[in-house]
Amino acid sequence: MDAKEAAKGLLEPETTGIHCLVVYHDLNTCREFYSYYIQKIIDKEDEIVQIAPFYETRDSVKYELTHRHQNKGMNSNKIEKDDEKGLIILDSLEKYFSQTDIKNEYESIQHLVQSAKKIGRKRTSILGDCGAFFFRKKIPQLIEYELSLPTHFEYDVKGICLYHQKDFATLPREVRQKLANHHEMAIKIR
Repeated sequence: MDAKEAAKGLLEPETTGIHCLVVYHDLNTCREFYSYYIQKIIDKEDEIVQIAPFYETRDSVKYELTHRHQNKGMNSNKIEKDDEKGLIILDSLEKYFSQTDIKNEYESIQHLVQSAKKIGRKRTSILGDCGAFFFRKKIPQLIEYELSLPTHFEYDVKGICLYHQKDFATLPREVRQKLANHHEMAIKIR
């Protein structure tokens, strides 16, 4: 499946609550996926999106979002207005390793959803690149983290776990299958 097609599928309203695993081929593919997905969300102005990249910086994500497809990118004002909380960009190392307990991440997700409702947003999307776990050689913690999250969220959130194909391929076959089975949907994009 191509990146744009995958993003379109996840933008459908019936995907609310989904916990999705996305394996991407390379950084350009990942950028195409998240830039299309985030641009559509930000344009609607009814959802908060949080992205935690690993293989690029906060500034490179902002640049990608504002310059994708030559002048068809987002208005930079929409991604700079932190008071509106339309877009939150975090470093995945901080997101996954600044907390002492994995349960705190689930509570953090619930808090983000509540914050979205308070400012009149209907939903929340969370895109997190799991490359940080591979970098830190914390595969048991990755598995624990993924399995601590539900297969389907019972509230208005979409959890999208991003995996670089080369990272995902380093996992034993049984682990890859276990992770794919625990997500409501698993997609490989090229």
